Amino acid sequence: MKPFHISRLEIGHLWALAVVIAVFAFVSTHPIRPHDFWWHLAAGREIATSGEIPTVDEYSYTAAGDPYTSYQTFWLAEIGMYGLYQLGGPQLVVLIYSLIITAAYALLLWVCYWVSGSWRFAAGATFLAIAVGFNNWNVRPQGISYLLGALFLWGIYGYRRRPHPAWLVVFPLAMLVWANVHGSFPIGLVLLGIWLADEAWSWLLARWKKETDRSLRHLLAPASALLLAGLACLANPRGLGIISYVGNLLSNSVVQNLVTEWAPPTMDTPAGVLFIVVFLFGTLILILSPRQANFFQVLTF
Repeated sequence: MKPFHISRLEIGHLWALAVVIAVFAFVSTHPIRPHDFWWHLAAGREIATSGEIPTVDEYSYTAAGDPYTSYQTFWLAEIGMYGLYQLGGPQLVVLIYSLIITAAYALLLWVCYWVSGSWRFAAGATFLAIAVGFNNWNVRPQGISYLLGALFLWGIYGYRRRPHPAWLVVFPLAMLVWANVHGSFPIGLVLLGIWLADEAWSWLLARWKKETDRSLRHLLAPASALLLAGLACLANPRGLGIISYVGNLLSNSVVQNLVTEWAPPTMDTPAGVLFIVVFLFGTLILILSPRQANFFQVLTF
C-alpha cells in the first residue's frame, strides 16, 4: 500500500482532481429543485425565532395541524440552512452545500486510494459512486449524510491503517450531527457493526488456524466506536424514541415509495437502472479482481 504523498504531479493525480472538481462544478451550478428547500428554510426560521422544534405540520394545505415529528430529525440541518440563508441568501447555501458534497467524495476518493494504491483506480471507483449518488444531490438535509457516511469509512480505514485512539473520536462526533440532521444515521452504526464483525471473523479464523498473533484486543476499537456512536445518536430531541422513528420510516409504504432517498432502486427509473448496472458491474469486479476482497469489503458492498 502506497503512502499518501505527492512528490510530483502525474496523470493519475489529474484523474483524481478532475473527479473532485466535477462534483463541485455540478453541485454549485445545478439549480435548486424546490421540492423541500423552502419548507426546510421556513422550519429553520421557526426553530430559530421560537426556540422550539415544531411538532405539527404548519405549512401544508391538506394536513395543517396534524402531528409531524420529522422536524425533530431535521432540526439541526434546518437551523444551519436558515442561518446560511440569512447570511448570504441561496447563493451561500448552495456554496456550502457544494463544499459538503465535494468533501464527501474527496474523502471517498482518499479511502479508495488507500485500498487500491492507485489514483486512477480510486478516481474510477469514486466516479461510479458519483453515478449512483448524484440523483440525490438536491439541497436538502440528506446531503449532509454523504459527508458523514464518508467520514465513517475514512475513520474506519484510517484506524485500520494506523491504529490510534484519535480516530475513534470521529464516530461519536459525526453521529452526534447525523442523528440530528437525517434519519439515515443507522448507516453509520451498520458500518461500525461490519467492522466489528470483520475483526471477530479474523479472530475466529486465527483461532481455527492456531495462530497466536491475533487476540481479542483487536475487537476493542470497533466495539468502542460502535458503543460511543450508539450513545451519541441518543443525543437528539427524541432520545430513545429515535429508534422507533427509524422503524416507522422503514415500514411506512408511503415513505418507501415516494420519498427519493428511501425508495428502493427499480428498473422503472433511469436512476434505478443506473444503480443496478453499477451494482452488477461492482459484483463482477469483486469476482474477477486478482486482489481478493476481505470480509469487511464484502459486507460493506
